[in-house]
Amino acid sequence: MKLRQLAVALLVNEKEELLFLRKRKEDAFFANFYLPIGGHIGEHELNNPEAACYREIFEETGMTRSSIRDLRLAYIIHRLKETEIRIQYVFVGRVHANQILVPSNEGELFWMSTDSSTLTTNISETTYELVKHFKEHLSTNEAIFVGSMHSAQGLPAITWSTLEDWERKQ
Repeated sequence: MKLRQLAVALLVNEKEELLFLRKRKEDAFFANFYLPIGGHIGEHELNNPEAACYREIFEETGMTRSSIRDLRLAYIIHRLKETEIRIQYVFVGRVHANQILVPSNEGELFWMSTDSSTLTTNISETTYELVKHFKEHLSTNEAIFVGSMHSAQGLPAITWSTLEDWERKQ
């Protein structure tokens, strides 16, 4: 079994739109799909997924740390894909809608609303479930959510729980 770790950013503007990268049509991995900003965590970043997230944001958008407000770990998603366990560390941060974005060689950048009609075309199942949960829960919650991707009656789903230090005194 292989382990793949990813750092992903849900970047939100003041219109509550999310920044997505539409992969190129000729890409082998998620061709023409809309994905949050992010990618693989490098070997030197394994203990610091936030650093990997900032690196991916810069590589795919040109934005620096100073362009992003309140970036924080909000989700950890687990998924089994064939012989690979995938762990996504999803960070959420705020940016301005008029933020200058550098063209990416990985695809085209788009601000997208989170309404259900927008999220039905060329969005991975994991991204769909993540954005659906984000819309329903995260705007008013500072918790870190842990999700496990699975099949629910043949359809993709994520079961969510909050990450807690159960030994911490309240």
